[in-house]
Amino acid sequence: MNFYKSTFLKATIFLFITICIFYASFVAISNITAEQDLFASNPELKKNNNIPMPEIQYDGLLIPNQAIPNTNLFTPDLSPAQLDSSINPSESKQANIDFAGSGAGNIIWTVIALFFVFSGFVYHCISLGWQKDQEDMQFSIIKKWPADLLLIPLTFLIATLLSIAFYFSRVLAQNNLAAFPRLQIFLSIISTSIFIVIYTYLLLIVTQIKADTLVKSCFIYKTIKLSIGIVKKIINSLKSIFYFIPLLWREILLIILYIAGNILLIALLHNYFSVFLTIALLIFNLIFLVICIRFLKNYRKVRDAVMALAQGKLDHHLDETKMTPDFKELTRAVNNLNDGINKAIEVKTKSELFKTELITNVSHDIKTPLTSIIMYTDLLQRESINNQQAEEYVIVLARQANRLRNLIEDLIEASKISTGNIQVQLIPLDLKEILQQAYAEYENRLKKIQLKLILTYPEQPCMILADGKYFWRILDNLLSNVVKYAQPDTRVYLDVLDNIPDKMRIRLRNVSAEPLNITADQLLERFVQGDSSRSKGGSGIGLSIASSLVVAQNGTIDIQIDGDLFTVELRIPKYL
Repeated sequence: MNFYKSTFLKATIFLFITICIFYASFVAISNITAEQDLFASNPELKKNNNIPMPEIQYDGLLIPNQAIPNTNLFTPDLSPAQLDSSINPSESKQANIDFAGSGAGNIIWTVIALFFVFSGFVYHCISLGWQKDQEDMQFSIIKKWPADLLLIPLTFLIATLLSIAFYFSRVLAQNNLAAFPRLQIFLSIISTSIFIVIYTYLLLIVTQIKADTLVKSCFIYKTIKLSIGIVKKIINSLKSIFYFIPLLWREILLIILYIAGNILLIALLHNYFSVFLTIALLIFNLIFLVICIRFLKNYRKVRDAVMALAQGKLDHHLDETKMTPDFKELTRAVNNLNDGINKAIEVKTKSELFKTELITNVSHDIKTPLTSIIMYTDLLQRESINNQQAEEYVIVLARQANRLRNLIEDLIEASKISTGNIQVQLIPLDLKEILQQAYAEYENRLKKIQLKLILTYPEQPCMILADGKYFWRILDNLLSNVVKYAQPDTRVYLDVLDNIPDKMRIRLRNVSAEPLNITADQLLERFVQGDSSRSKGGSGIGLSIASSLVVAQNGTIDIQIDGDLFTVELRIPKYL
């Protein structure tokens, strides 16, 4: 890498390239002027020149090949006397000298010089951008120079150098000085200068290609970009003014413009039919068609987002960058509403999870000492206590301890259900048989409070797909609520309805003993009872557990309250 970072090496190679191109130019110009008298062959110059052209005396630089065959810079310029007085070379050496002065030798030296020029150009292309004490490539301000704009002064400079060369040569020819001794050197300097200009410009192009700024730095590119920016600003300003108008008046204005534009173009076509007017009419209608399609497309996106939000799909998000200003505010409002609902649900979910974990942990902690209380209460009941009042205390203690144990078990089960920590095994069940067992289980308890259970079901088989243990828990909770909260000396109806293709309906109806000043949704919440005094001994989570278990078995539950009439309907999938 240090090889590329050497500034001295770059300058040396550039100087060497300049010498090589100068040598190649000198050899080429010397051979051209030696083989043909470029100026004397122009008849116009002879006519305009009144002074007769004298015999040209060559000085050894501008000579024909027949006079002095050696035009190579590296061949010694010796007179015949000096050649005679010098040491006579051998035949092989003399052959080398003759070859070096011939046209073929000049061509070989020129090819070698051009090879060095090409090699130096390749080296400069590779080493461009590398600087000493810099690990990364550095292009500084060169990468920002407009290559196309620089081409104008460079072309002018090259044209100026060529004009100077042509003018100088023409003046020499008109003044009988075509054989000026150093004409080849002058022309070689001009051609070398032109080469240096072109070489430097090519290195600039290579630099910008490596910096990936060739197109971006061009004056034409910047001009086009600036023009596009100005046009966009004008269009945005017009759009701002247009959208500043109220929506209703804006739509009216668009309709008026559309109708007026069509009338004008059709009238022009009627009077002056031309292809241009036809194309203008098509483009005009196409623009309004695109505006209508874009409006309808934005409307459809917003409508779909609102419908998805109404259906509970909270992951639907609209991209407002492609919306028109009319729909951008509406889109932003829908997205904000979506985000707000998501945050509210997230907060509520965390709160519910925290409460569930708290209930579970506390219930487990209470269950251990409660078991000891129940066990020692049972031992006290077995002991003979002479004090009757103490015996009553022990009975109340045992009853309340058992009630507390049932409540804790309900809490643990409710937390398991709400967190999804239950495994439901759906199997075919005979609904008639389960209901008959429930009737037998609760018949005596219902008779004690003068309730009559009326069970009806269809004659055909009623097979459902459910979990036997959890389905029984649902029925147990519902009938237990009937025992606790139903009005004594009334009827309770338990009906099975088979009028839905894929669901079996189970409807339970009873009259409440207390006024039901509560909604059905509130009854499904935890720790909510229809009896506000809580004198029935319930925990308020029976319906909540039943609802969760029904959902876990792919069913639904519906509660209706009509005055004191309480109706709960279950829909359980059929076993088909």
